[in-house]
Amino acid sequence: MAPHYPEPYDDRGSRILRSTLILAAVAGVLTVVVGLVFMLLNPEEYGLSEGRQSLSLSSQPDAITSGQPRQALFEAPPTAPPPLPQVVPAPPMQPSNPLRVVIKRLGINAPVSSVGVDRKGAIQTPDRQSEPGRLVPARVHGG
Repeated sequence: MAPHYPEPYDDRGSRILRSTLILAAVAGVLTVVVGLVFMLLNPEEYGLSEGRQSLSLSSQPDAITSGQPRQALFEAPPTAPPPLPQVVPAPPMQPSNPLRVVIKRLGINAPVSSVGVDRKGAIQTPDRQSEPGRLVPARVHGG
């Protein structure tokens, strides 16, 4: 017994859209073909004629007089890596001592204080010690 398939949904809008797209595709192909015919019928107008003129390049060597190029040629051996772009580094930032940390989006506006190092060379702890579960200022270590 053959499987029973439901009837396809017949929507007038999808048929109109499909017809419009097919018509646009045919019009596009027809436009390209007409353009090619115009080019083939008038090759002089579009630069396709047989009598082309060659342009003189100033970077080519003047072999008749000196054999030396008038302008440097940039030809590297095939195994040479590509040239790297010239990178200009940004000027270094000057040292600063920030006074506040402000992050408007998070609603943070807090003072910043600096600490030194102890006798062993470790970072000193701030004056206020934190206890677990207590809200205290955060500590940020920057080198």
